[in-house]
Amino acid sequence: MKVAVSKFFNVNASEKKWYKIVIWWELRRIPFNLILLTLVSISIYTISSMPNDGYFKLIAGPTLAIGFYLSILFYFIGANLLFTLGWIVQIILRQITHKNIRLLIKKLFIIGIVISSIVTLSPIFIWAINLIIGHQA
Repeated sequence: MKVAVSKFFNVNASEKKWYKIVIWWELRRIPFNLILLTLVSISIYTISSMPNDGYFKLIAGPTLAIGFYLSILFYFIGANLLFTLGWIVQIILRQITHKNIRLLIKKLFIIGIVISSIVTLSPIFIWAINLIIGHQA
């Protein structure tokens, strides 16, 4: 199991062929989207199950539903565009042999997942901050 996880996250920073870099990233796009889908579900469930103490009022209806689903769609489109930047950056930086660039390339995928996870869970963080600040005011 540990070998499989290590192989999944290990970027070959010495790879020079552009198509192998793209294949490596694209094979990880589906798991990346599954991770985001799981975190979006957690975020939506958490926010929807929290009490609404009057910070905002949403009136259920078709406009709210359409806006909700469109925002999730746009979020996934944006996340996947940024995911594509991962292999673009690696292709651009592949010829540079500087030690720090090699370390960045090796960590690029993990950094992207961490940042995406924080952004995906940010509604929970914002709700918690709003709850704390709102009760102190």
